[in-house]
Formats: sequence, structure tokens, C-alpha cells
Amino acid sequence: MKKVLATILALVMALGLCSVSWAAGTEKIVVHGIKYNNKDDNEFATFEAAYAALKPVVASVCDTSGGTDGLGQESAKSAEAFKSVFTDVDSKGNATITYKISGNVTYDETSCANLLTMGRKASHYGNDLHFINFKFAGADENRGATLTVNSDITLPYEWWGENTTTAISFENLTITGSAPNGLYPYQKFFEGISFSVNNCTLKGIKIYNCSNVGGSYSITNSTLDGT
Repeated sequence: MKKVLATILALVMALGLCSVSWAAGTEKIVVHGIKYNNKDDNEFATFEAAYAALKPVVASVCDTSGGTDGLGQESAKSAEAFKSVFTDVDSKGNATITYKISGNVTYDETSCANLLTMGRKASHYGNDLHFINFKFAGADENRGATLTVNSDITLPYEWWGENTTTAISFENLTITGSAPNGLYPYQKFFEGISFSVNNCTLKGIKIYNCSNVGGSYSITNSTLDGT
């Protein structure tokens, strides 16, 4: 009888370990809008992993033969070069990147400068080409995915006089984190921002924006905890 009980206990413990291991593997980010390894919709376990892989790809859009790194405000080699890397480009030349999140994923720029844009500082690529629209989306509509934001979110800066609008949105997510300014998209120079939160739950994190520019702010179908 003791042997039977010992066997059952061992099985229960093994199943428990399997459950923990499976749960730990559910965290992932699928990045849509940047071609990597000749395909779009690449999967990464963390934002840091995505940054390490995609930063050189973003830099490759520009001509770096002059000693620049392609991550400042250099222009693209050509429109074809821009569109060969950025796969979600509208008719106006505006590129969008979407981060589709599963599990609990952390966003933190502390060791990854300009994380939102995979290292790129300026949205302007010349010839009316811009890397300018950014989306965070939960993998399901039930807000089961959690985005933990532990830093400000640095948007790429624009060039003066271009009259462009930078867009950033959050959808189908539970959002939390220790970011000092809360859910705060920061940008040094820009002329307009479209900021939206839809079907999200915010826990222990505030929404903060201070921008003397045009644009729009939209918070819909969401639950705020009063932070």
C-alpha cells in the first residue's frame, strides 16, 4: 500500500512540475511588421530577445558606409529597401509594428534604448517614409495577456514641419508595472500623437500624458483601478 501511495505521490509531483513548466513557456511576443530570417510574425520569449534580433535588421534599412549605425535619423537606402524590411506599410509610406502578447511579458527600456522601435531614434526615413505606428495587442480578447511596463515608452522623434502623427495603441491587455510615470509614451520632438487604450484592464499603473501637440486620446471599454 505504501508503495502505491508513493507512486501516486511521485506522479502528482511530476504532473505539478509539468504544469509549472508549461505555464512558464506561455510567455511570448509575436512581432508583426518587421521581416526577420526572411519572414514576418517572428516569435520571441522576451522584448530583450526581440530587440537583440531585430535591432540589426532595422539598422540595415539605411546606408551605414559613412560610419553611422543606421539607428539615428539616416534616410533609407531606397523605398524598396524600406519596404523589404517593414512589411506593414500603408499607401502614405507609414510603417506599423504590432507586438502580439501572450502570457506575462515585461517592457523595460533600462538596458534597451529605444526599445519600441528596436533601436531606431527617428521615425523619419526620408522620401515620405516613416516608422511611426505602434500597437500592443493581447493574443485574446479576454485580457488574459499581461503587459508589465517598467519604464517610459520612448516614441521615435519626428522632423520639424512634417505634420505627421505618431500612433500608439494598447488592446485586449491587462497592463501593470512599476514605470515611474505610468503608461507614458514620451517623445522629444513631434507634432501630433494618437494614443488609445481599448478593452484593457489597468492594475497599479496610471495613464499619464503631457503633450502640447495635436492628436487624439481615446480610452474605451476598459477598467481602471483608480491609480
